[in-house]
Amino acid sequence: MTPPPTSHSKSIALNATYLGLSRAITSLSRIIYAVFLARMLGAELYGLYNYGLSWYLILLPISILGLDWVLYKEIPFNRQRTQFITRNSLFLRILVSTILTAGSILTAYILEPTPEIRILLIIFSFALLCRNIVLLHYSVFTSLERSYLVLKSELIFRSLEVTLGITALLLGYGIHEVALIHTTSWSVQLIYVHWILRRTIGHITGPISLHYNLSITKKGIPFLVASLSAVWITQGSIFMSRFFGGITDDLGYIALSIQALVIITTITSEIGNAALPTICRSMTEGQDKSLAYINETLRIGSFMGPTLFILSFFLIDPLLKLLVGAEYLPSAKTIPLILLLVTPLFWNTSLMGLVGSNGKYVSLITANLAGSLSFTISYIYLSPLLHDTGIILSIGAGSITTFLFYYRIIGKDYSIDTKKHLLLPLISGTSGVMTAIFFYNINDSLLLMALSFLFMLITAILTGAIKKSDVRKFASAFNGSVPRN
Repeated sequence: MTPPPTSHSKSIALNATYLGLSRAITSLSRIIYAVFLARMLGAELYGLYNYGLSWYLILLPISILGLDWVLYKEIPFNRQRTQFITRNSLFLRILVSTILTAGSILTAYILEPTPEIRILLIIFSFALLCRNIVLLHYSVFTSLERSYLVLKSELIFRSLEVTLGITALLLGYGIHEVALIHTTSWSVQLIYVHWILRRTIGHITGPISLHYNLSITKKGIPFLVASLSAVWITQGSIFMSRFFGGITDDLGYIALSIQALVIITTITSEIGNAALPTICRSMTEGQDKSLAYINETLRIGSFMGPTLFILSFFLIDPLLKLLVGAEYLPSAKTIPLILLLVTPLFWNTSLMGLVGSNGKYVSLITANLAGSLSFTISYIYLSPLLHDTGIILSIGAGSITTFLFYYRIIGKDYSIDTKKHLLLPLISGTSGVMTAIFFYNINDSLLLMALSFLFMLITAILTGAIKKSDVRKFASAFNGSVPRN
């Protein structure tokens, strides 16, 4: 699976491709696994399993320390110090992960009164330690332009985890065994990737430098806050639902909805971010490429949420029955609404790197803290009143607040046409959503879905959110032709 020698530009492209494929494999395995887990465990146990996952996923960004982003800059510009950087980063991550794992186990003993759930949280706590160190190895591979090693590892171990997990469920085992398989897969994967790393860069030697570790920790803090905020806004609702609402079927329903949001947002972000550079090159010759990236991010994102809403609004009932069973039909009320939030989450994922790369670290921290605070306050007040709808509105409040801060930050450096690239696309997307809701009583679902998309397209053309020239340029971005003026 080692790629052939190639030019530097092609190497970068291949590195990005391998990285995108590895994330696609992870997302695909999560979809398959989520379907089997939801169907075979039932709503209550599925909710409990996701509560255990959210327990350690919330801690994961803290243990990562934002070092992934730091290594992406440190190693490419200091190749001769790769072993030193890797050794110190590894030492720091192991130290912090060990402390957090111990803290997670202790907290589970203190806060969780139910022995069975406490055991589940302890099992997942060990996954925190192993997964965090595996992700550090991935960052080193990516920084060295060896992302094919990430792809190979994900292909092996995510497939193995899904296969063993499904087999365990078919044999009658429960969530403790499935959680143990999850943790064990990351443990074995850690041994594997470390062996690969030593084969790649040799024996990891060099002194442990307190000064250097403090330096990279300081550099990683803005990205730590951003990552923690993104996880808290989504996974935090499952975590808090456990303590406010207990372990019930309702937790399983909202967990399924949030899982769908996270997976689809990941997929759309990967596809969108992979395609955006190509689109920008073709559609904005001679213009600022960063501004082009921002404009197309806003416009494409504006249509993502409404498109997913319309599709799920009409197809979710048969899909739920087919994939996870009729028991989860209550989720049909929340999934279309929560998928609207793909729009602000896509914006945030795409713009975070731009804000960070421009060195606006204080602004990055402020935006994400504001989003987390908005989500938490909204959840406390809205969840008891509106239940699942309140949870979704809380996630929306957090993600939109973060976006508004990002938009204000980038608006200081770039002349964004808000009307053209944000308001008009949002109006067009909203028109399709409102058409679906207003004519909901029409019996022919496929006809109404087509009508909703048609109305959205017509509105986009009439308002100028989409122009004929844009369609021509968009097509040329992928067939290699030169667009006509």
